[in-house]
Amino acid sequence: MFTRKSALKLLANEKAAILVADFDGLAAIEPDKAKLVHDIAALTRADLKVIAQRLEENQALLEQAQAGISAAQDRVAALQKATNELTIYAADGSFNVVNSAASTTSRKA
Repeated sequence: MFTRKSALKLLANEKAAILVADFDGLAAIEPDKAKLVHDIAALTRADLKVIAQRLEENQALLEQAQAGISAAQDRVAALQKATNELTIYAADGSFNVVNSAASTTSRKA
């Protein structure tokens, strides 16, 4: 059964895992969080208030981590596109995309 102290320790461990991007550690914490949800009725209103605050803090960190991961994925995709494609202006002012993977340059000595 969870006490305020053990619940806060669990949430501190979760926060630490979030901050270092230890997603395996987060997965390992999940069963204990499920037990905490099951045992929540045994906690006082004051305990619940403190725990709810920590949960909200961790949720905000998770959302920020997710946003960071999405931004990194977008950046990697943009870098890959930049190495595979070149966008240039045509004589009429329109954009042309040149696929650099398909084009080759031959050099003659």
